[in-house]
Amino acid sequence: MPTRRAVLGLVAVAMGSATCGGRVWPAALGDEGPEDSGTKDALSAVDGSHAVDAPTSTSEAGVGGRSCAANAAGAGTNCGQNGHDDCCAEDLIPGGSFFMLDDEGASGLVHANHDYPATVSSFRLDRYEITVGRFRQFLDSYPTSQPREGDGANPRVPGSGWQAAWSLPASADALSKSLADPSQCTSGWSPTDAYWWTDSPGPHEHMPLACATWYELFAFCAWDGGRLVTFAEWQFASTGGGQQRALAWSSPPNDTTVGDPFAVYSNNPNTPRSGPEDVGSRPQGAGMWGSLDLGGNILEVVFDSTVPTTPGSCSDCAFYDPKSAYATLEGGGWGGGSTYMYNVETTTPFTRGAPDPQVGARCAHDL
Repeated sequence: MPTRRAVLGLVAVAMGSATCGGRVWPAALGDEGPEDSGTKDALSAVDGSHAVDAPTSTSEAGVGGRSCAANAAGAGTNCGQNGHDDCCAEDLIPGGSFFMLDDEGASGLVHANHDYPATVSSFRLDRYEITVGRFRQFLDSYPTSQPREGDGANPRVPGSGWQAAWSLPASADALSKSLADPSQCTSGWSPTDAYWWTDSPGPHEHMPLACATWYELFAFCAWDGGRLVTFAEWQFASTGGGQQRALAWSSPPNDTTVGDPFAVYSNNPNTPRSGPEDVGSRPQGAGMWGSLDLGGNILEVVFDSTVPTTPGSCSDCAFYDPKSAYATLEGGGWGGGSTYMYNVETTTPFTRGAPDPQVGARCAHDL
């Protein structure tokens, strides 16, 4: 299981960037970040605009993704606590400004200051983590579902699409076997825990996919019409933008209540759960715009690499090195304790090619 610590830095990638030493670096955006006007939901953006916290409503939601076209189990209109929501539902995340690491002064957490001021453009985010059922649709089309050079790119991050040098299993059979192979995917807790992938549809289609590599998750999102969400976008969605929520479900924003009604996690990390639960099983833990399981259930890998550097203001940024072996994890998981539910927390580097039964992902979609 990946160990956890607070992120110390982030390299920004933005439009108008330049390449240096194998990394993409941003053009300067100025030294001033969002101003604290006394309330976190009235932040001044880097460009002088203001973040607007739009209400959650069904009119704000959309449904996309070819993975739900067949209306299969875990890949159709059968997700959520009552089993009637679309597994491919997307929620509009309105653009705005916020601090990428800010815990709203929650007691005992490491970041009580305003850190990493940033702006994020509007995008859509999958309401649910990638399910076993959705990934099965990708595998059923494999290997023709493999991405081509440049697929899955973030239009605001130059060079962020699929790279020809990246590799995937050669066949659907090889990919399926790797998803359920304890020798390939271990959590550090037990040699038999959490292997819920089956070669054919089984009882776990609504559970979050795990034991996939970063490359396989990237490939799925690209095939499904989206891309991996960035660290900044994920944090914006989970903090409620300018609200700077301590937890995805915090209301008021500085509420630090953590409990089983909000998230799937381990109350006692010494005796963790044996695995996650079906996606969307904790509706009380929904984020501001409807995203579910942002805290708990499964750790979510994002697009970004993880090597920390000097922080600064940025717009639509990502830390990205296409040659890096590492990626960032967000959201806490079923094997972690309550501390890891907080938005200020993140992890040590996760190896892109090393699958873990506590690691999955969700996709983002551009407007």
